[in-house]
Amino acid sequence: MNINNKTAVEVRPDDTNTTIGRSVRANFHTHTTFCDGSDAPQDVAAYAYSMGFTHLGFSGHMDADIH
Repeated sequence: MNINNKTAVEVRPDDTNTTIGRSVRANFHTHTTFCDGSDAPQDVAAYAYSMGFTHLGFSGHMDADIH
């Protein structure tokens, strides 16, 4: 399973950023079998959760022939 840590974002609360209140780990560029990824969306989500991600966004490549 590949959750690309190169595009992941981590924000941790500190003295200069008290509005978050908790750590956030997110990736908003994740592919699944609906595009060119190798894993089903539910498997990617479960894996991301197990790796500590708090937010996950799926992305894909639009095919103009799909309606």
